[in-house]
Amino acid sequence: MISEVVVAIRELESASVVVLGRRSELTASMVAALRRHGVTAIEEAARGGSRERVTAVESMILVVDGHRAETLFGERPSCRSRRRVAAWENDACDLVVTTALDTGARRILAVCDGRRLTFGQRTRAAGVFRRLARRIDYECAINGLAPVATSYGVIDADCDVARLAEAAGRSTLRSGASPAGPVPGPGARSTHVRIQGLPGRTKAARKVWTGPAWMAEMFPPPSQKEPKPCPKSLGE
Repeated sequence: MISEVVVAIRELESASVVVLGRRSELTASMVAALRRHGVTAIEEAARGGSRERVTAVESMILVVDGHRAETLFGERPSCRSRRRVAAWENDACDLVVTTALDTGARRILAVCDGRRLTFGQRTRAAGVFRRLARRIDYECAINGLAPVATSYGVIDADCDVARLAEAAGRSTLRSGASPAGPVPGPGARSTHVRIQGLPGRTKAARKVWTGPAWMAEMFPPPSQKEPKPCPKSLGE
């Protein structure tokens, strides 16, 4: 099972954010940050029936912890490792899409903890997560849940964990309104954002990590301009 814990933020019957992922430092940091911002965080086993009771979700975050990231991307590329990654990607896509269809989530963020990975392994992980975000977008669309704003990120430093957790806490829906803007309207397109690397390395990175509105960059409001098909890699 990919997700051993479901963190439903606020009330189970009307959660604003759901975090899917194995118990780890990253999920614990998110829960702690949400509680600091006055948001009730409830943790239950995914197979315990909690997911069925979460009926109204605005956003969803898929978290891959460091151990799983090492398992997926830590060894040299080979036929066996590619099959393992492909199988995980299929399972992750099915889990996220099924949960999105059940809850109506319209903003989805996939995060990989790449702090134990080398630069080359993090680059591979970013490619897989980019493809996963596109697949989730496509699968949601053909199943009638469109448009969906999908984003992804690869964490490579301890400070990124705190930033992500605090941003999630600040951006939790309050009184039914989202600081990230309304749910995308008809005709909107999904936006994929790469957050690998520390702030300040590139203009794109500085934009993503600027101020309290950081999570709004991850879940951007719909724009009339045609988005770029995929984000640029750092250093381009």
